[in-house]
Amino acid sequence: MYQMTDINKKMEKDIAQLEKNIGLSSGYYSRLLPEDDWSFVIKLSALFEAVATEALSIKFGNSKITESVSYLEYANPKSGKIVFLEKLEVINKEQFTFLKKLAELRNQLVHTISSTNFSFTEYIDGLDKQQKKNFVSTFGHGIKENFTIKGMSLTRRDCTLDNPKIAIWVTAHEILACIHADYSTHAKVEQIKTKYWNALVERYQ
Repeated sequence: MYQMTDINKKMEKDIAQLEKNIGLSSGYYSRLLPEDDWSFVIKLSALFEAVATEALSIKFGNSKITESVSYLEYANPKSGKIVFLEKLEVINKEQFTFLKKLAELRNQLVHTISSTNFSFTEYIDGLDKQQKKNFVSTFGHGIKENFTIKGMSLTRRDCTLDNPKIAIWVTAHEILACIHADYSTHAKVEQIKTKYWNALVERYQ
């Protein structure tokens, strides 16, 4: 059985707290992996949209604007939630591209009923060489360039193209943990500032 490192354990804890913060049942993220490919993309994209709303509300320091933030388009190239996340340095450029491309794929899949039969294998088979390179760069950036499992040497490209859902799930896991780490730290900083201010006010009353 796979043993988690301390970092992985911390990431799992962050994901669990994140699920709680946005009102999801514990283990929701783990249960995405066994989903069919269509449901996986739709639910993962929806999860990120909810997380983006939560993160921005905390980053702006006012829970009262959560409802207003929720009405922002998620992937609008000029004023979308993920644009704000990048501008506020909650996510980096690679993570922004991942979320943007995931949203684009999600939009493709919800517009036709036949897309419910979506398959990553068929999707990747239909890509040309450059498109496959871009797919690996975008959706597999959370995978190490070279690694070994059970004595077998693998590359990021092999893993992402042969097991795209797992590669996306692992990369998304990393992004979710980063977002949670950012806004939980931000919240702690704000708490400290509030306590300091209250103490200052009390001192001079």
